[in-house]
Amino acid sequence: MVKKMNTDEYVAWQNLYTIRLDRLRAVVIQAIFDAKQGLLTSKEASDTITLVNEEVRDIIECGRLIKRLKEGG
Repeated sequence: MVKKMNTDEYVAWQNLYTIRLDRLRAVVIQAIFDAKQGLLTSKEASDTITLVNEEVRDIIECGRLIKRLKEGG
């Protein structure tokens, strides 16, 4: 039996996915700018890498949930 997709849930996950991608983009752009200006300390670079890794992991999980919802289950 195929379960019907919950459109509201699907849209909510799509929105979260987009927000997370935008946030990741902003973090990466800021880190690159700071690095080019010589403003990024080693600790800040390490913290940024950790943040980027967490965001990417969360984005991947959102994508999996969206795919599951789209496939109906």
